Amino acid sequence: MYSSVDMAFCEMICQRYGDGIWERIKDRSGVDLSLCAVDKSCPDTITCGLVGAAGVVLGLSESDLFEALGEYWALHVNEGNGEVATRAVREALSGDRATAHAQNRDVVSHLGAPQFIDQGSPYCSMHVHYYTHRAGLGSFMKGRLQGVVKRYRPDAVVEWEASTGSGSTHDVFAIHWTAVKQPSTAHCRMA
Repeated sequence: MYSSVDMAFCEMICQRYGDGIWERIKDRSGVDLSLCAVDKSCPDTITCGLVGAAGVVLGLSESDLFEALGEYWALHVNEGNGEVATRAVREALSGDRATAHAQNRDVVSHLGAPQFIDQGSPYCSMHVHYYTHRAGLGSFMKGRLQGVVKRYRPDAVVEWEASTGSGSTHDVFAIHWTAVKQPSTAHCRMA
């Protein structure tokens, strides 16, 4: 993970639970945050250690915490144009699927970028297929998608249809939103 993810986790915990709880989480985790330089990659064990300790201190599951972090990331940290994956989902939610697919193709393949598979009505749903070998990122991705839809398409719903934890080869998320009927058609389109 990047150290910016750990810093975002710190911000989220402090905002929601206070600085004292963050100090308890840091102490319980035993991780050395000095190993993380700003905007540099640091071992996943640091993030996982912090999330695990937070789960014990707060009585929450690691999955719920990773999901909350993903949503926090999409709503508060990644507010601008954001990285390609988030931009691609935003573009698809706004009706520009061609741009979403082009942006997805431009992502360096080794980063495990989401693949977008359109199924069903062309403007009322999409599926995001997410491939990663790293623990916890399915929950983080679900949270990121929830944050993006809250920002750009509040009527959308994110459902986790398949997960690596349940034996699937990758995670699959479905995003559905409300259809807007036109007077002469029953096709879906963006409002």
